[in-house]
Amino acid sequence: MELLVVISIISLLVTMLVPALQMALELARRAKCAVNLNGIGKGLIVYETTYRSYPYVPLNGAGWGVAIGTSRDVDPSGGGPESRSPSSCLYLLVAKNFCPRDMFVCPSAKEEGVSEKVGSYWDFANGTAVSYALMNPYGPDRYFDGSLAGHIPILADSSPYFHPDTGLRNDEPVADLAQADEDKDVQAGNSRNHRRDGQNVTVIGGSSVWQERADVGCGHDNIYSRAEQEDGTDPHGSIPEPAADGSGKDQGPAGPNDSYLVQ
Repeated sequence: MELLVVISIISLLVTMLVPALQMALELARRAKCAVNLNGIGKGLIVYETTYRSYPYVPLNGAGWGVAIGTSRDVDPSGGGPESRSPSSCLYLLVAKNFCPRDMFVCPSAKEEGVSEKVGSYWDFANGTAVSYALMNPYGPDRYFDGSLAGHIPILADSSPYFHPDTGLRNDEPVADLAQADEDKDVQAGNSRNHRRDGQNVTVIGGSSVWQERADVGCGHDNIYSRAEQEDGTDPHGSIPEPAADGSGKDQGPAGPNDSYLVQ
C-alpha cells in the first residue's frame, strides 16, 4: 500500500514537473533565437559599413517568387535575369563570412543548417537551412537598407504565410489582427517557430525583442503582410503573389514604414 502511495506521488510530481521543464527549455531556445537574430542584425550593419549597402542579390528583370535555393549556383554579376529567393540576400552574410551558417537556424524550429562550401553559392540550399524572415528586399522600391527608421522591424522568426521547406507562399489566410481578441486569433498570425506563442523581432541595429503578436510594426502594422497603406499602418494587410517574370508591381513593401517580412 505504501509503495502505491509513493508511486502515485512520484507520478504526480512528474506530471507537474514535465510541463515546467518543457517551458524552461523553450525559454532557453527563445533566448538563443534572439541571440541569433541579434547577430544577424549586427552582421547587416557591418556588411553595410563594408559595402555601403545591405546585402542584395539583383533579379535583373526576373522575379522573386521561387523556392529557396533557385539559381543558387548562378553568379548575379553576369547581368542576366535570374529568378531569386529573398533569402539569397541574407545568404551573402554567410558567403562573405559576416555571420556563421548555423546562426540562421532557430533552435525551436525543426530545421538544421546544411554543411557545404559556402563561397560557391548565392543562396541557402533550401528552407530547412534558414528559419528567419527578412524585410522583402525586392519590389519597385527597395526599403531593405540602413536608411529605414530604427524602430522598423527588418528580421523575425519565419513568416506563417510561407512554407518552411521552400519559402513559397502557402495557402494560409492572413490573420486579421485588428479584430483579434482571443489568444487563438492572435496566435494564427504568429510564426510557427515557437508553437505560435510569439516571435523574436529585430529592428535595425540588431536589437531583438520577444513579441506575442505580429502587429508590432509602425502603427500596429502586421510585420508579416504587405500594408494596404503607404504609411504601413495596416494590421491586416495581404500577401501579394509575386510575378515570376518580375512584372508584378506590388511585391515589395508598401512604403518605408511597412514591415513586410517574407519567408
